[in-house]
Amino acid sequence: MTLRLSFLICTLTLVGVVAVASLAAAQDTQDMRLSLRETIDMALENNLDIVVSRLNTQIQGENIGAARGALKPFLLADLNNLDSRTPANNQLVGAAALRQKVNVYNITWMQELSLGTNYNITFENRRLSTNSVFSSFNPLFDAAVSAQIAQPLLRNLGLNPNKQRIVVAQNGERFARFQFESRVMDVVRDVEIAYWDLVQAIRGLEVAEKSLELAQDLRRNNRIQVEVGTMAPIDVLQADAEVAAREESVILTIQAIQNTEDLLKRLINDPSSEKFWQTTVIPVDQPSDAEVEIDVDASVQTALQRRPELDQSRTELDTRGYNVRHTRNQSRPQGDIGGSLACTGPGGNELMRDASD
Repeated sequence: MTLRLSFLICTLTLVGVVAVASLAAAQDTQDMRLSLRETIDMALENNLDIVVSRLNTQIQGENIGAARGALKPFLLADLNNLDSRTPANNQLVGAAALRQKVNVYNITWMQELSLGTNYNITFENRRLSTNSVFSSFNPLFDAAVSAQIAQPLLRNLGLNPNKQRIVVAQNGERFARFQFESRVMDVVRDVEIAYWDLVQAIRGLEVAEKSLELAQDLRRNNRIQVEVGTMAPIDVLQADAEVAAREESVILTIQAIQNTEDLLKRLINDPSSEKFWQTTVIPVDQPSDAEVEIDVDASVQTALQRRPELDQSRTELDTRGYNVRHTRNQSRPQGDIGGSLACTGPGGNELMRDASD
C-alpha cells in the first residue's frame, strides 16, 4: 500500500505541474460559446481540408475548358512587310538598283470537330511593287483562296485524342466534386463527434470533481474517527490513496477536455480570430435522449443512390472504360478521306507595251 501511495503521489506531482502551467496560461483566455450548428458552419467555412478540396474542384473545372480549347476554331494571321534594295548585276534586272516592296497578308481559319474532322480555310494575299521595267503588273496583287478537309474513317473516328482529353477532364471534375462532397460529410461527422466528446468530457469532469469531494469527506471523517480511537490509522492511509486516485482522475479528465477541445479547434479553424487558440470552447447544446426510428431498407437505398464514394467509383469506372475504347480505336489502321479546293489569280495595274518597242 505504501509503494502504491508513493507512486500515485509522484504521478500526481508531475501531472499537477503540467496542469497548473496550463491553467496559468489559460487565465487570460476568453470563452467561445458555440452550438452544434454554429460549430458545423464554422468548419464548412474555414476547415483547411474543405478549402483545399474546393480549390481542387475549381482546378478540375478549368481543365475542362483547357481540353475543350483543342476543338475550338483557330484563327492564324501572317502579316509581313518587306522593303528591299538590290544593286543590279546585269541588264535583265530592269533597273540600276532594284527596289521591291512586298506586303503579305495571310489569314487561316482551322478547326477540329468532335468526330475527328479537320478543316481549314486559307486566304492568301501578296502585294508586290517594284521599279523594274520588266514587271507586267505594278503593283502586283497575288491572291489565293484554298480550303481543305480531312475525315478519319478508322483510327480517330469519334475517339480522337482531343475528345479523349475532354472526357477525362469532365470525369475528373465530377470525381473532384464527389470527393469534395465526401470530404464535407467526413468533416461534419468529425465535428459532431468532437463536439459531443467535449460535452461528455465536461460532464466527466463534473463527476470526477464530485467523486473527489466525496473521497475528501471520507478521509476527513476517517481522521476524526482515528483521533477519537474508533478507527485504525491504516484506514486513513486507504482514504489518502483514494483521494489521490480521485485527484488523478480529475487531472486526466482536464487533460482529455483540452485534447478534445484542440481537436475541435483544428476542425473549425477560425483564422479571423487572432487569439483563437487561446479561446476556450464551451458547447451550449446538450444531448437528447429522444428515440429516432430508422428504416434500414430505405436508408440503404438512399446510401446506394447518394453516397459520393459510390459516385466516385462509378466515375472512375466510366473513365477507365472510355480509355479502353480509345486505346482500342488507336490500334486500328489509319484511313482518312479528304478533299481540297483552291482558287488563285494575279491582279493589279497592268503595264501595256507596244509590240513595236
